[in-house]
Amino acid sequence: MPVTTLAPLLTRIAEVLIDGAGSSRTLPPGDRFLDAHYGDAPAQGSRNALERKRCIAFITGMRERSFNSELWATATYEIDVLVETTYFVNHPAQPSVLRATLAAAALDGNLVRAALCWPGNLSATTAAAPTGLVDGCLTFRSYALGKPDRTARVMTGTFQFVGAVEITHPT
Repeated sequence: MPVTTLAPLLTRIAEVLIDGAGSSRTLPPGDRFLDAHYGDAPAQGSRNALERKRCIAFITGMRERSFNSELWATATYEIDVLVETTYFVNHPAQPSVLRATLAAAALDGNLVRAALCWPGNLSATTAAAPTGLVDGCLTFRSYALGKPDRTARVMTGTFQFVGAVEITHPT
């Protein structure tokens, strides 16, 4: 269903990753995230991730998916979605603790992809607001983990997705 704003899409991504929402391939309670506080310094991000890993989603680009006439009521665009995750690295000097954090962050590559790419999981928010996302899912492009910052004791992961959205032009 076409939308006039993409805010419900970002809300739904948060619901899936933070609350475990979705119809299939949902995140189990122990694998869910908390909301990230964008703009935190690495040390603050580390303190925030101490309680539980954090995430935030951004729409970073938009392109015409097919020819869109200005005379049409609805346009279809391909969007780029970036999801950034933050992990606390407890005792980075202890190899076993560091390996456990790295392994959990690596596994999130599969869990997050599965939750956000399952058809229908991103169709509408819990409050039933449509997201405008065609097929109600994103398409996975990549996942990269940064090297742990031993001083700030934080590590970030970056997911890249694409999706098609239908947007209604304002009248």
